[in-house]
Amino acid sequence: MFLPRPAQAEVLSYDGGFLAVSAVPGSGKTVTLAALAGRLLERGLPEPCPERSRRDSGVLVVTYMNSAVDNLTHRIAARLEEAGVQQGRYEVRTLHSLAREIVLEQPGLAGVVPGFPVLDERTSEELLQRAAERWLAEHPQIWEDWLAEDSAEAREFWGQRFLEMARAAISIAKNRRWRPREILAHLEEAGRPPSTPLRAGQPDLLRMAVETYALYQSFVETSGGLDFDDLVWRAVDLLEDHPDLLERLQRRWPFILEDEAQDSVPLQEELLALLAGRPGNWVRVGDPNQAITSTFTAAHPRHFRAFMEWPDVRTITMPQTGRCAPRIMALANHLVEWTCRRHPLPEVRERAFRLQRMEAVAPGDPQPNPSNEKGNVAIHSRGYEHREREELPHVAGLLERYRRRFPERTLAVLVPTNEVGYRMAGVLAERGIPHDELLESSSQARGVAGVLAALLQFAAEPLNRDKLARCFEVLVEQEWLPLEAERGRLARLLRSCMAPEQLLFPAEGKDPLSPLPAGRATPDDLVALVPLFNLLRRALYAAALPVDQFILALAADLFTRPGDLATAQQIAAHLRHVAEAGPALRLPELAEELERVASGHRRFVGLGEDDLGFQPKPGRVTVATQHRAKGLEWDLVCLVGIDRYWVPHDLQQAFQGSYLEMGGNPTATVQAQLRAAMGDPEASGDMGEATRQANLETIAERLRLLYVGITRARRHLQISWSRTVEVYGRDRPQEATPVLSELAAFLERVGR
Repeated sequence: MFLPRPAQAEVLSYDGGFLAVSAVPGSGKTVTLAALAGRLLERGLPEPCPERSRRDSGVLVVTYMNSAVDNLTHRIAARLEEAGVQQGRYEVRTLHSLAREIVLEQPGLAGVVPGFPVLDERTSEELLQRAAERWLAEHPQIWEDWLAEDSAEAREFWGQRFLEMARAAISIAKNRRWRPREILAHLEEAGRPPSTPLRAGQPDLLRMAVETYALYQSFVETSGGLDFDDLVWRAVDLLEDHPDLLERLQRRWPFILEDEAQDSVPLQEELLALLAGRPGNWVRVGDPNQAITSTFTAAHPRHFRAFMEWPDVRTITMPQTGRCAPRIMALANHLVEWTCRRHPLPEVRERAFRLQRMEAVAPGDPQPNPSNEKGNVAIHSRGYEHREREELPHVAGLLERYRRRFPERTLAVLVPTNEVGYRMAGVLAERGIPHDELLESSSQARGVAGVLAALLQFAAEPLNRDKLARCFEVLVEQEWLPLEAERGRLARLLRSCMAPEQLLFPAEGKDPLSPLPAGRATPDDLVALVPLFNLLRRALYAAALPVDQFILALAADLFTRPGDLATAQQIAAHLRHVAEAGPALRLPELAEELERVASGHRRFVGLGEDDLGFQPKPGRVTVATQHRAKGLEWDLVCLVGIDRYWVPHDLQQAFQGSYLEMGGNPTATVQAQLRAAMGDPEASGDMGEATRQANLETIAERLRLLYVGITRARRHLQISWSRTVEVYGRDRPQEATPVLSELAAFLERVGR
């Protein structure tokens, strides 16, 4: 039975109007939202205004994650059963499924066919990559303006920066409902014709991004579907243009309850505001201090904060939480208070946090706070000497000791980037520590991509001895060939092969050992390598097939686990799209593309483990980025890599996304120039000012990210950083972030 805490009881007393609920981590916002839905249905849905009918009306609950839909649905059903309510109409929807349902109310008026497809994130990303590659292919001279030194590595690096700029511009444009032709027309009016550099050696980044937006949108329209932003855009347009439909839906859903409101983007907020109407009934639950996507999406905590300031909005803070031990909770509170009151940058004091405290639950609460254990919070403020050689191994040792001492507890290591996560997972794997990965792509998925990339590279160059040996090494690494003890010697033999084709297709009567160095290869070696040779022959026979069929044909021979086969199918679909976008591409180029995916240098949505509904398992270490950890909790949390580069402190340092070659942050510049071009009086198109504002946002968001990381820990917390890290094979010195020293000093004052 749900026994509400004081603030939860205040939320449950809601009977209409606009309400904002700011809920601290672990305060039970989801269970409160479900209980409120049940309470409203139990009361019989009082009318929002006299002219609306009760018939067929219900409660609409909106969330942003598929995994939350079932959870909320089951909780509401349990609440109604507990209250003995036989009839209670409610619907739980993701924002995108809601938008699709609205569009399908009048598909003809919305300009779609009834069975239109919705492009998932992976498909949208592939279309964007195709658009960017098409634009760059049509403007080869851009590299002369952009690159100080033309090389494959430089083109790859700046090609990814171009993709980031285009992605950011599209997100802003679609959330403001700006079409590419409309933006281009504004640029023409402002005297910025095509191919005009902003200054010598500096291409027009905004025009590049907008023209890529136009290409991307043409690909989306050709597919016959809508991406997620288009879907919400069509729904908003439909409701604005057809008041009768809007009124009907307002009668259908007289109460709207919104979860994770801090992650709402402007277009989504417009949709829910239309459905709620004014006066209307709209409850928005979220935590602005856990908004951690504002630097790379259109979401920003200022939107939820602005809603709290509406004159007709009532705000309730839910401060009590049973998640964290008192010392961990005090540390999180100090981070918020120090930032709001004493951070050296006034803009960060205003932007980073809402000043609200986490409070322990009262005695007798069904979810009591864990008690402080001796030394349960540790901050290595002086830093480890080296991340790869000291910090990660030490953290792995700590995790191993903890899981042996407390086998019933959960534990996690939270990393700043996917790359650090891959390295951390590698250290755990070397030590045989069981772990789960919540990263952009898991080691299992990268392994599948790596095997297929090696085979595709061999099929592209079958006479290349290095490609032959590489196939062998990758297949041994992935345990497809159980020859670990002989790996080094056999790999050297294959690299010394004088005629690879004679190994695979020996002439009749010819000594099969003859292609290998005399006296160094034995008949037993050939027997051991027979499975490899059989597979490579199949790869050569399949090389004449379209690339997706090549991948699927080999996957059937290589993989038996359903997850591996599913990953191979995703890879096949990705390469098919790449081949369709570039008809002139041949196997070497497609093999290079797959190698970028396997190495993590190509963003490939959908290549990771399915973490919907993920729950930590006792005794298994979760490796996750700090972003992916949101919504989860563990008994022990180790935060690694918390240095000054990851949590900046001032504006006089290097920032992720800012490049000296470009004079600042090109993505932030494109965003600011786009807003300025479309009439936003607060936006500056100057790269220096745009970069400054982006850096301030980065500082604020990283502090919120640190807060999220701290508040994932229930019983034990360790925070560490390293004075040296490895970047592209070279050691780079790092500096301490002052906020870590501040937190360590606070711990000394309150006692560890």
